[in-house]
Amino acid sequence: MTILDRYIVKELTFPFIFGVIAFTLSFPMSMLLATILAFGRLGNDLEILAFRASGISVLRLVLPVVIIGLIVSSLTILFNESIVPNSSKSAEDLFRSYRDNDKPTIRQNINLTEYDQGLPARIINVQEVNEGLLKNVTVAEYEEGKLIRLVRAKNGVFVKEGGWKFFNGVMHNFNIMNPK
Repeated sequence: MTILDRYIVKELTFPFIFGVIAFTLSFPMSMLLATILAFGRLGNDLEILAFRASGISVLRLVLPVVIIGLIVSSLTILFNESIVPNSSKSAEDLFRSYRDNDKPTIRQNINLTEYDQGLPARIINVQEVNEGLLKNVTVAEYEEGKLIRLVRAKNGVFVKEGGWKFFNGVMHNFNIMNPK
C-alpha cells in the first residue's frame, strides 16, 4: 500500500465511522457519505489539484475507494446472508412464543387500574393466580371518580366470553347521592 493509498484510506475512515453511527449500521450509505466527505475535503483544500499536477490520475485516486467499497459490500452481503436470517428467525420465534402463550407471567400481587377520562373506573387486585384460578380477588368499580361497587371474593375466574365468575365472596353496592 502506497503513501497515497494510506492517505486516502485515512481520509475515509472517520467519515465512514460517523456514517455507520449516523445511519445505524447501514454500511453502503456510510461508504457513500465517507467518499463524499473525504473527496469534498480533498477538493476544498486543493489536494486533488495538487495530485493532478503531480501526474496522478483521478482513477488512481479513486482506486482505494473502489477497493474499500468492494470490501464493505462483501462484508455487508456476508452479514445479510448469515447473521440477519438467524436473528430474524430468533426474533420471530420469540414473538410467537409470547403471542401463543396464554399463561400470565405474573403470578402474585397483581394490581390493575383502568381509567376513564383521567379518573379511576376500576381497580382490580389479585393476590395469586394459579392455572387460571384467581385467589383473594378485590374489584373496586368507580363512576365519575366515586366508589359505587366493591367485590371481594376468595376465588374467581375470567371467562373467555368476557365476564368474571366469583366464588365465596360478597358484593357491596354504594348509593352515591348527587345533590343538585
